[in-house]
Amino acid sequence: MTRPLLEVRRLRKTFAPRRRGGSPVRAVTDVSFDLREGEVLGLVGESGSGKSTIGQCLVHLHRPDGGEILLDGENLATLPRGAFRRRRTAVQMIFQDPSSALNPRMSVGDALREALRLHSPHAGRDVIEERLERLLRLIGLQPEHASRYPHQLSGGQKQRIGIARAIAVEPRCLIADEAVSALDVSIQAQIITLLGDLQQSLGLTMLFISHDLGVVRYVADRVAVLYLGRLVEIGPARDIFAAPAHPYTQALLAAIPDPARPLDESAILDDPAGPDPRAAGGGCAFAPRCPHVMDLCRKDQPFLTQVAADHTCACVLRKIHPDRQGETV
Repeated sequence: MTRPLLEVRRLRKTFAPRRRGGSPVRAVTDVSFDLREGEVLGLVGESGSGKSTIGQCLVHLHRPDGGEILLDGENLATLPRGAFRRRRTAVQMIFQDPSSALNPRMSVGDALREALRLHSPHAGRDVIEERLERLLRLIGLQPEHASRYPHQLSGGQKQRIGIARAIAVEPRCLIADEAVSALDVSIQAQIITLLGDLQQSLGLTMLFISHDLGVVRYVADRVAVLYLGRLVEIGPARDIFAAPAHPYTQALLAAIPDPARPLDESAILDDPAGPDPRAAGGGCAFAPRCPHVMDLCRKDQPFLTQVAADHTCACVLRKIHPDRQGETV
């Protein structure tokens, strides 16, 4: 088995209430997973599940309240910001909205030169310009794009620049946070193909965060399913899509449009408001929405247990009926 590049152990993050008298939001609760070197791990769940918070904790945009983020044995979660700056090139993020991630006053060339100089502060001008041209071609743009400003680019081109800026510092790991959700479907396919090509050619490890399992199906080696800040299932992508073990995973998959598959209405969640992270308490967080809930679900918090090789699920039904993997429970 490929060794982990990044190890996340019991990660926790709670946000204070926005107004007096409000409830704190437990965005991430005791999340643990490994990101193996050279793989793409898809992190999926509805809006409000804590996916982006995890990604932002990995790059220090949020400081975790507890837990460990281990890179080569060093805990990034407890590093002071000054010390983390020396390691930040190892883990880079691609953001959801490419427009807000780019400085409108900086040309494409200046934005990428800034990143290149960060990685190679002693490189001469000719070396930087050579690397800039190579970087633009690598992401499917031409050298003349260097003189353009963000408002002169399409959404897909802006996201390509965001990707170029992330890989300019030669990271070992990329966090792609809903990197294609703001793009047209045809452009999504191009960016997904680009990310796949870069992952293969540069040997990158990637955490691909998305609410769209239809997209994750084509990019991920493994899939981790998050619900209200807790992991409810994690395993190889082929197993998750062929034999989902958790009722929430089954509901997410049932929501993917597929003309070739009969609609399983029993698995679809019928509450459009979705989960409320402020209401997370004891027992299984999915119990209020689960069509198969039992009294036991409301009392005990389930933990991840093995249902197949390298495939775990947090559901009490798996302990009662361990042979029911892949069925609609």
